[in-house]
Amino acid sequence: MKRIILVSLLALAFVACQQDGASSWPELDLMDRGFPITVKAPDSATVKVVDNSFLKDITIDSPDENYHIQIYASDAETDDIAIIKSDLILDVRRNPYFSKIMEEDERGFVYELTIDSTNYYSFRHIHVQGDLEFIFETGLAHTFNLEEAKVLRQAVRQAE
Repeated sequence: MKRIILVSLLALAFVACQQDGASSWPELDLMDRGFPITVKAPDSATVKVVDNSFLKDITIDSPDENYHIQIYASDAETDDIAIIKSDLILDVRRNPYFSKIMEEDERGFVYELTIDSTNYYSFRHIHVQGDLEFIFETGLAHTFNLEEAKVLRQAVRQAE
């Protein structure tokens, strides 16, 4: 009987640990800033938009929560996600610190960088809506472990 209870508790703990960290964050609607997208972000997150004419740089930051997302919005050259993803992978592989792709799906990927024998992780996630292309990634000013990068990627996935 003790063994059944112990196995049940371990299974419950495993399932609880596997819960998406992003699911506890509320939705942050960026429509009031002119972008028809929603992400999950901590209540403390701040949003900064830099308009470089043809490219919009949206930064969502909450240092206390180790949350830092960059979103690049531009006119879509294609609505073919596979082509966009292929270009992003080529771009990431050009980085001299690139190690490997950790996981990927049809809309993006998580990858590893190794700098001075320390591994850091980032992602790219693609969303095309109408004539706009959105590229989501971890913010450039922060470093993340693999689990943190995966949680951040989950936070930016759009309903598709």
